[in-house]
Order: sequence, then structure tokens, then C-alpha cells
Amino acid sequence: MALDTRLLDGMVLFAEVVNAGSFTLAAERCGHSTSYISKEISALEARLGVRLLHRTTRSLTLTPDGQAYFNTCEQIIQDASDTRDLLQGRQQQVSNSLRLSCPVTFGIAYLRPLLHELLPTCGPYCTSLCSSILR
Repeated sequence: MALDTRLLDGMVLFAEVVNAGSFTLAAERCGHSTSYISKEISALEARLGVRLLHRTTRSLTLTPDGQAYFNTCEQIIQDASDTRDLLQGRQQQVSNSLRLSCPVTFGIAYLRPLLHELLPTCGPYCTSLCSSILR
């Protein structure tokens, strides 16, 4: 079976339409026009070969297939978001060594408060610091 590179296209927009309850509100939240959102959802339904939404001029409801797809989309979007957050968190952690050399009195007076703030952000990388400064 060939890899479908468009497999995930439209999932976020579809979930946003469902969560917003309307194409107009979803378009405002996403920064797109209502017609763009509508066309993307129609294209998604065509690719999947199922109707996801019952549309009328006054309401928008999920079909049974739409509900199943929405549940799966929500999980995929959450997993992708969690993965992004994990990777961004790793980029913000200290990943190199920092060696400081200073007189003990300066270290106690000025560096100790700073190091106490820095330690929680270091993760597993801060393994050895001068214990006499941190006491």
C-alpha cells in the first residue's frame, strides 16, 4: 500500500470546526476565511469517502463516522502537541557545561542565589556544582 502523504491534512481544521460548532467561528479562530474552511472540510470528506458533518444553514452536527473520526483526531492532535511541547522543553534545558571560578565570598554573596534559581532548569545536566557555594 502506498504512503498517503495527505493523510493528516485537514484534521486540525476539522477538529476546530467541531469544537467551535461553526465554520465561521472556526475560520475566525484559525485566521482563514469561512469558504476556505468549508472547502478544506469538503476535500477531507472526499478523500475519506465519508460524510463527517451534517450541515444546514443553522446547525452543524457530526455524523457517526464524523464522531469516530473526531475522537481519533483529538487524540492524534493531543499526541502531536505533547510531542512538540516535549521537544521544545528539551531545547530550553541547559545542555552544556558552565564552569565558574571565583573567590568563595563572591560566590556565596552573588552566585548562590542565582544558582538556586538555575538548578531546577538544568534537568539532568547539572550534576556537579561547588557544594560550598550552595550550602
